[in-house]
Amino acid sequence: MCYRVAITAMKVALVLAVGARTALADESKNRDTVSAEALFAEGRRLMASGNYEAACPKLADSEALDPAPGTALNLAVCFKREGKLATAWAAFQSAQALAARAGQHDRAKAAKNEAAALELKLSRLTVAVPETSQVSGLEIRCDDRALLQSEWGLALPRDGGSHEIVASAPGRLPWRTHVELKESGQRLTVEVPKLENAPSSSPPPQATPAAPQPAPQNIGPNAGPVSPTSDSDSAAPSPGQTQRVIGLTVGAAGLATVVTGGVLCIVARSQFDTAKRETGPAQANDSASAVHLANTAGVVIGIGAGVAAVGAVAWLVSPSAQTQIGTQIGTQIGTNGRELFLRGSF
Repeated sequence: MCYRVAITAMKVALVLAVGARTALADESKNRDTVSAEALFAEGRRLMASGNYEAACPKLADSEALDPAPGTALNLAVCFKREGKLATAWAAFQSAQALAARAGQHDRAKAAKNEAAALELKLSRLTVAVPETSQVSGLEIRCDDRALLQSEWGLALPRDGGSHEIVASAPGRLPWRTHVELKESGQRLTVEVPKLENAPSSSPPPQATPAAPQPAPQNIGPNAGPVSPTSDSDSAAPSPGQTQRVIGLTVGAAGLATVVTGGVLCIVARSQFDTAKRETGPAQANDSASAVHLANTAGVVIGIGAGVAAVGAVAWLVSPSAQTQIGTQIGTQIGTNGRELFLRGSF
């Protein structure tokens, strides 16, 4: 029963979701249609006044929001009157396809005839790329649009006016040129040369050797001569240093063991308090457990204290530790420096 109710609820939710999505899509389409109609009306008004430069973008936006054969035809006519014959030729072909799909055969035939008439008048620009110029990673752009490799050497219809061709490739200096193309009837070829290698970056400046630093001088009435120390002597660890490291490690382990014993003491104390509030067998069990934990804690603390003491002794009896203490005391007497005494002794 519960399974059937769940399945029914899922179906209802799915139907509601699909319905809501369809309603939103219809609402968005209606808004696009309204905007497209307003843009189409404004584009037609601007065309009637001869302002084709402002009219064509309005009609193009209307066509993008709500493609229609009538809008596509008006857009093609606008481009033609603006003097952009190549763009108008492509727009008439698009209008022909839209009208044919909509079953508007008269409009499709009119668009086809206009496209055929314009094709004879088009100016064409060829970007030739010889094999010697085809370096690795070569990219060629015409008016900020990358040309496909299949378009290299092809006479492509272009609107009249100024056109920029740019060639670039990794590790090469870019090349660019501008050409002026007539509105109709001109065929122009631009050949891309082989790009020159980009200059290599200058080598990094060599490091200047540092000036030798003077040896430190002893300060105080008991100052003695300073003997230089070689790099090999300072790099090699002394036996006393190794003994100090071992002593510190052992001492730290001992302190950690003492802390563990302290935690066990706290737990034992808590169990003692619990046993005081109980009676009968429970009190006996908790009391015995508390006594066992307390004994264990005492053993752990004793072991930790012993280990810590061993580590402390190992550090104190190391040769370098004794020498360091003696040196610090001697320096304190010679210079009367209290801070040196405190830091060296502890």
